[in-house]
Amino acid sequence: MKTILLCPNPNRDIGMAITERVISILNAMQMRIIVEDDLEHTFSGNINRSPIETAVKQCDMIISLGGDGTILRLATLAAKADKPILGINTGNVGFLAELEKNEISFITEVIEGNYSVDVRSMLSVFVRRRDKELFIGTALNDAVIRSRGEVRTVTLDLWSNGYFFSSIKGDGIIIATPTGSTAYSLSAGGPIVDPSSDIVVVTPICAHSLGVKSFVLPAENVVVVDNRSAESVFLSVDGVTGFQLQAEDLVVTRKSELFCKLIRLKNHSFYDIIKDKLTY
Repeated sequence: MKTILLCPNPNRDIGMAITERVISILNAMQMRIIVEDDLEHTFSGNINRSPIETAVKQCDMIISLGGDGTILRLATLAAKADKPILGINTGNVGFLAELEKNEISFITEVIEGNYSVDVRSMLSVFVRRRDKELFIGTALNDAVIRSRGEVRTVTLDLWSNGYFFSSIKGDGIIIATPTGSTAYSLSAGGPIVDPSSDIVVVTPICAHSLGVKSFVLPAENVVVVDNRSAESVFLSVDGVTGFQLQAEDLVVTRKSELFCKLIRLKNHSFYDIIKDKLTY
């Protein structure tokens, strides 16, 4: 018997109607189902509850019901446990999800093993303050360093593999994986990158210079951002976790040893997804 971890977003699946349909399919296939123990909804059928960290270790795969943010919340835990994620989009754009909410019947194909796995690279993110590491995170999409609170510019010095290459004055900077190139980085003017590429994208946010553009660097490069601003600078990792920076704090990013595995079963390419999701 396979164990499936269901992770619905109550704000995206109102009343858990879609989740209940998924549960019905999994019960009919005699799957063991786990949900997070802090979900308030009372589900039908035989449902087990467990803390998310324990559930990820116990399951064979994860089914995420929500938008890309729901998958991002699960990505690091899933990567550490080497568990694949099937995304069902109940949100808006949903670049990372494989199925739309009207396609949940395809779950039977996944349970029967008729799927492939799309392996996505991730970023390790550290904050160093006077040679002490104060924050460690992992990003599937991006690390964002930007002003917070009142509207003001920040100054950030950029280094790659020990070489200084730019000083950015503006609202901040985004360091994105290929997967994250279609998220905040794209909105800030960064390039669209095929997720199979082995690179990292560094995109300024509203830079106060006509000559400042995105940088595309090898994935193996260690990128360091030196915060030259005194206050109101904040680091966020995949929009999930964050850290308040002080002047002269260093944000260090490098390619992670972890990989996020996304379940694929439809015969469509990254370019099909771009055409479908960005043409509106």
